[in-house]
Amino acid sequence: MIPKECKRLAEVDFPIAEVSRHAAREKSIRHGHPSTLHLWWARRPLASCRAVLLALLWPDPCDPVCPGGFKAKARELLPQVQGQVGPSDEDLRRALLRFIANFANWDLAANRTYLDVARALVKAAYPEETPLVVDPFAGGGSIPLEALRVGCEAFASDLNPVACLILKVMLEDIPRHGPELAEELRRVGAEIKREAEKELAELYPKDEDGAIPIAYLWARTVRCEAPNCGAEIPLVRSFWLCKKANRKRALRYKIIKPSPSGRGGRAAPGEGLCPVPDEPTPAGGGSGAGRAFSVQKYGMLQWGDLFTARQKLALATLARLVYSAQNSAVSELLGLVLNGVVDRNAVLATWRPQADQEKVEHVFARQALPMSWDFAEAACVSESTGSWEDRITDTVRIVSASCRQTVASAGVGQVQQADATEHPLPDETAQ
Repeated sequence: MIPKECKRLAEVDFPIAEVSRHAAREKSIRHGHPSTLHLWWARRPLASCRAVLLALLWPDPCDPVCPGGFKAKARELLPQVQGQVGPSDEDLRRALLRFIANFANWDLAANRTYLDVARALVKAAYPEETPLVVDPFAGGGSIPLEALRVGCEAFASDLNPVACLILKVMLEDIPRHGPELAEELRRVGAEIKREAEKELAELYPKDEDGAIPIAYLWARTVRCEAPNCGAEIPLVRSFWLCKKANRKRALRYKIIKPSPSGRGGRAAPGEGLCPVPDEPTPAGGGSGAGRAFSVQKYGMLQWGDLFTARQKLALATLARLVYSAQNSAVSELLGLVLNGVVDRNAVLATWRPQADQEKVEHVFARQALPMSWDFAEAACVSESTGSWEDRITDTVRIVSASCRQTVASAGVGQVQQADATEHPLPDETAQ
């Protein structure tokens, strides 16, 4: 065991410039990255978490009381990835720091040799007992996930139940079940889609030519108050559907004079299907009112106001089908999938024509609920962005990638919902 008076590597030096570059690059990695499993605010980059953990776990070889066994193991293993180490302790320190900087690269996070070297050196530093890393504010799980990757045990807790759901999937379900979890998610997800297609067929009718709509575009309106006018004016930011250089598409508007009744024969908004209880939305914003994302200033006084009638029924149907699979190994994953569908099926979601693939943008494009005068409604039973099939496909990809990251072979973490001021672990538990 490392003597208490021995300094850790992070106390004397750290490759901050290289690690920062890798952490910044990681933000643009989308496909298969754990951060895309579910939205979480202020998620820490895996690169920096992995690097800092190793720098805190490993002793400084230049410290007089650094264990000789660790230094000997480091000299034996490091040449596998970066050449021979010089004869002095300063050379060994530089070699360890270079390893940390290189291993922060996402492209090497699943490299078998780098993983084996990192875990063997953690074992050499703690030969008697595997170190336990505890994170009482675990959030999206970057720190405990990287602790598992480098061969530690991990205990993660958070007060937020959404965070705990993410943590359970990343630290318990994926390591415990491995690649079979992705296949089971694909199978159960397909069953739910088939049942949803049957139950919701009338809500998403096909076009006359048999084509299946991928989204519906809506706009809130205001009525002209000029005498003898009464025109209903759509509040549309743009008529563009796609702005690619080789495929520009836009809506062609058509003005229809309203009927004498003033409503053009349309039903009042929200009439008909309404399976969502209309509980009040949080007030927020005022003194002592908390930090809620308030939408009451926009007239959305009940939760039901955040969804169209069709969205309410579709989401309630999917929620019921997900609940019916609650005893399966993928029940928690299905909850994250449903959350992803909800995030793209609300009256604050927008149409994005500038993307590589034009699509419905999710509600939380930023950490707020901004007003959107025009919005896009994804077709839940299609295969486009925002549909059940889309979220299942993305989640299967992330689970498969996480299994390839070989986190599973490093062990299973432990997750518990807990208040950090009343932590379930006793004092002096973690190294």
